[in-house]
Amino acid sequence: MNSGEYAIAGLGVTVQGRLPGRDDVSLKVESLQLALADAGIGPGDVDGFMFQPGLTDIGAYGRGGDVVKLLGMHPNFVWNVQTGGATAITVVHMACCAIATGQASVVAINYGDSSLSDGVSMSGPDAIGGSARVGVYGMFSPGADHALAARRHMHMFGTTREQLGAIPVTARAYANRRPDAVLHDKPLTMADYLARPPLTDPLNRHDYCLIADGGTSLIVTAADRAADLRTRPVYISGIGFGTAQRVVYQRTNYSNTGVARAKAKAFGMAGLTLADIDCAQIYDCFSIAVLLTLEGYGFCEQGECGPFVAEGNLGPGG
Repeated sequence: MNSGEYAIAGLGVTVQGRLPGRDDVSLKVESLQLALADAGIGPGDVDGFMFQPGLTDIGAYGRGGDVVKLLGMHPNFVWNVQTGGATAITVVHMACCAIATGQASVVAINYGDSSLSDGVSMSGPDAIGGSARVGVYGMFSPGADHALAARRHMHMFGTTREQLGAIPVTARAYANRRPDAVLHDKPLTMADYLARPPLTDPLNRHDYCLIADGGTSLIVTAADRAADLRTRPVYISGIGFGTAQRVVYQRTNYSNTGVARAKAKAFGMAGLTLADIDCAQIYDCFSIAVLLTLEGYGFCEQGECGPFVAEGNLGPGG
């Protein structure tokens, strides 16, 4: 796989938020129909299909196959892919590999979830690690894992709650500018953030990402084919992966997320450096993840990101 050989040729995004009366399958179908229309192709043109289960069906095979049947598709494969927060990139890489090896020519990537309306909980002994043993250590949610990372960063570098809070306050400032954002009409100040009691100390509700109903789909194909489709394609310049050591309470170093290794692969493939980047979109599952990722990429030296975000560098005009 080389830089620029493959492209995202279609995007479909449904309304996001609390959507009572919608199930995950209907949201999956709608988002894929939108992506197909964006690319200017039909269901019959898709010969590869990948999906990530949402929280609604995360412990099962998933209902992606229902989407295939409902739209009358006959792909060469239907793959359920789950690599946690990295899945959105993993499936793009897998789609490119499938095309490169002749397993497909047009791959649809599909996600949909109705967990907010369904009341699905991300807490409990089996929420992380897949074993009730983690409950002995109070690890009843992904938030507990990230709280340890935040506390470690505070211990090592003097990071403060105000510095962590700058991340959700900044994210909300962007949401307040975007009419289709779930919390568009709900401002968040630093005082609001600091007044919120902790869920997993030192993290509070605003340090957690939102759970919402909605669907999203992508169409991936070779660059030459994408150039002939309806929408101007987004070419894939570089992809990379990295892992941290162990999981949850067994992690040996909470300041290492594996980002540096992933960055080296992706930037090497693309032939880019940080100096070439003028827009960075960082996965924000928890506020501390943004901080660690910025440091992992090298936008800040390790331990310097707290002051960096507190100075407003992530915000509009930053």
